[in-house]
Amino acid sequence: MSERTSHPSQIIGGMFGLEDFRELPDQPLPYLQGKHILLTNARSGIRLLVEQLRPANVWMPSYLCSSMIQAVNPAVSRIRFYEVDYDLEIPSLEWLESVQAGDLVICIAYFGFPILSGLVNAAMERAAWVLEDNVQALLSLNHDPDAHFQLYSLRKFFGVPDGAILAATDPGFEFSSQLSPPPSRWWMQALNASLLRREFDRIGGERDWFRIANLVDSAAPLSPHRMSELSELILRYRIDYQSISARRIANYQTLLERLEHLALFPSLPGGVVPLGFPVRLADRDRVRQRLFDQQIYPPVHWDIRRYVPESFQSSHRLSRDILTLVCDQRYDEEDMCRTAAIVRGME
Repeated sequence: MSERTSHPSQIIGGMFGLEDFRELPDQPLPYLQGKHILLTNARSGIRLLVEQLRPANVWMPSYLCSSMIQAVNPAVSRIRFYEVDYDLEIPSLEWLESVQAGDLVICIAYFGFPILSGLVNAAMERAAWVLEDNVQALLSLNHDPDAHFQLYSLRKFFGVPDGAILAATDPGFEFSSQLSPPPSRWWMQALNASLLRREFDRIGGERDWFRIANLVDSAAPLSPHRMSELSELILRYRIDYQSISARRIANYQTLLERLEHLALFPSLPGGVVPLGFPVRLADRDRVRQRLFDQQIYPPVHWDIRRYVPESFQSSHRLSRDILTLVCDQRYDEEDMCRTAAIVRGME
């Protein structure tokens, strides 16, 4: 876990700086047990599954990141949406009646919170493949063990230049892809951004890492590549998972004590390690700009206007109102109190 810095240029939010290299005791990693494949990024995990399973339809929730859609080759599969409402809940399972044998159903564990109980088994009863998207739930402990596949991302939780994990529940399942290393030019840019952010956190200075990180994200490979050796070493030996989880939970609780009336998830169940603290605000953009002015940079998960049909009105309403307050392991109670005070001062 990165040390807290008291440098006056410290900001809250943005990409993670590269993890420090220090010796840590071995820790069991549940997502590295059983059948799994280490990838450069999460979207390529979806691409790999679609290319191998070749489902006629890929069912995705109406509230999602655009990279998921980009991962599906339209020449192979058709994307179909099912409804997610303003509370990030699935109001009906009637859409499952249209699911065909061999389709791929993707369920998202939003912000680290568990997916709808019974959804996986209901989809499997239709003879569909099921992928539980845990990109936002890497550290949470309440994944659905019945899903055929689990997908995780590293860069949303730790300081690594690349990294994702695709795991199969069936130990007999064989991933067919022979993976090449990540594209060298792209990967060097990703590493450079991570290094520059780490130095910025230590001594301040220019924010070149931000520009480079945006270039890295926009040029991220869609085709599957294997995780870099550096990211794998950090994943296995250089992450203090327990301390990171504890800090995220504590920070979430601090925000919850002050902003419960705005919280999308007004309670924190056991086993949940949150990605962030999502709130819903009628004047989201004005509040976000005020936080920017105070060097606090909350992301929006997600802007869905260009890729989800307007008929999913509740999802679009949520997209207009949602803001994810930062509560990760780089920050402490003081940072959470300052963030909450700014948000409350805007009400």
